[in-house]
Amino acid sequence: MYGAARDVAPPVLRAVLAALDLPAATPAQTADTLARWRARPPAMLTARAGGMLRVPGDTATRYAIELDDGQVAHGLAEPDGAGGLALRAPRQPGYHTLRLGSASIALAVAPPRTPRPPRARQAWAWD
Repeated sequence: MYGAARDVAPPVLRAVLAALDLPAATPAQTADTLARWRARPPAMLTARAGGMLRVPGDTATRYAIELDDGQVAHGLAEPDGAGGLALRAPRQPGYHTLRLGSASIALAVAPPRTPRPPRARQAWAWD
């Protein structure tokens, strides 16, 4: 049944994980798989314009952000002290691409605020 929790025997779960290239037959394999899973970059990040971004990593890494207008911003993502790397999002809202090492991550940047809609004379009534 869709959406219902199921108990799965450990050997079955290990076989499924192995088929997904996530081996877990031994404690060492499980630890390695978990470390790889936690270190993988996300497919997409969201941020406010000019805000801070956090990505997996532990050593300073050069990055490039390809803005949606074709410009490219370069910088250095530095360890944030909490097991990740920190970098500043572009001030330009839009859909950009973050290139960090060999990873390519979609980056959606929201404006700091959105404009208010104009006041309608009678927003509640039909014309």
